[in-house]
Amino acid sequence: MRKACVAMALVGALAVACTAIELTELGVQLNLRLEPYRQAGRARWWITVGAYGRISFDEEWRLRVVAGSGITAFAPFADLGLVRVYTPHLMVEGNLRLESLPRRGLLSTARLGGRYVSNPTTGTRVEVTSLPLGWRLSSHGSQLRGDLFLKANLTLDVTIGSPNAGLIGQGVVLHVCRREVGTEPPVVPLGGSWLLSTELITHIGADL
Repeated sequence: MRKACVAMALVGALAVACTAIELTELGVQLNLRLEPYRQAGRARWWITVGAYGRISFDEEWRLRVVAGSGITAFAPFADLGLVRVYTPHLMVEGNLRLESLPRRGLLSTARLGGRYVSNPTTGTRVEVTSLPLGWRLSSHGSQLRGDLFLKANLTLDVTIGSPNAGLIGQGVVLHVCRREVGTEPPVVPLGGSWLLSTELITHIGADL
């Protein structure tokens, strides 16, 4: 919980550092990511905790910031999602994720796609996001590797808001991936060289 409080303070400080930014939502986020490949024959979860904030620049541009770390190992990450609003419900989103992973080194991923929001004016909402086009840069030791990818993915997130209880939401992320050469068997195989990667996102916050 200390890591989540520190991350929340950093997100809040980023928002108030610039008077042109309006912080509209602040909270804590827990991610449970099912590793796509078995380790020693067993399925494993990667758990992270952090803070998130939703920031509004104006009626057209918004930003969602998440910062935190792994729970079982110190693995800091930052996730920035810049949104361009075209209609009240439809948006184009660019996402940049920076993370340090055990045994994998530094990893940065930039993705581009779209977002649908059922009710953008209240805390209670349903969000559907897909970011299929991406570019990944990884660093392991002294080696850098970059690659462009097209990956089928979908995020469904449901948030329930109450003036007294704040906001609580649950999301699920689905990725369809091609199996990498030399890896252990996938946890959720789809047949052929394809597999499914999943992640659960729980977030608790408040409108500001």
